Amino acid sequence: MRRILLLGLLGGALGTVSSCGAGLQGARVIQGGYAPQVVTEYRAEGDAPMGARYALIRDREGVAMYRSLPGQQTVVISPCWRDRDGEHFVMWWPGTTAEEILVPPTPGAAAFRWTYPPGLYEVKSVSDIQRPVPKIPLEAVTKLTPVGVR
Repeated sequence: MRRILLLGLLGGALGTVSSCGAGLQGARVIQGGYAPQVVTEYRAEGDAPMGARYALIRDREGVAMYRSLPGQQTVVISPCWRDRDGEHFVMWWPGTTAEEILVPPTPGAAAFRWTYPPGLYEVKSVSDIQRPVPKIPLEAVTKLTPVGVR
């Protein structure tokens, strides 16, 4: 699994990183030429697309979450905020599903992923940070189990 993720990360080393896609908030689309330092690789367990790949990375902009889904554009989600629970990464397309990933501060701990369906969240400014906030409490849909910590 680690080799596959590293090959996927390094395989795009021929192009450049683009800005966000149309309406995409909290993340940027990767088009190639991207070789970040992988901090932790994860195996997605639970509700996640088959073949989904996640990794906590360091790049020129700091720590971020790498997400690759088969048949979709690869994205890098910049951290939105940090609290006692850890680093929160969020991205959303206005009017569609929002995604939040929580990476606990303990190295090697499992991370968790939530999805917020349209109509069940609203984008609010919380502590001067624009982010999707669920209207009702939702359970995490995916556990991201570390498979490689560096």
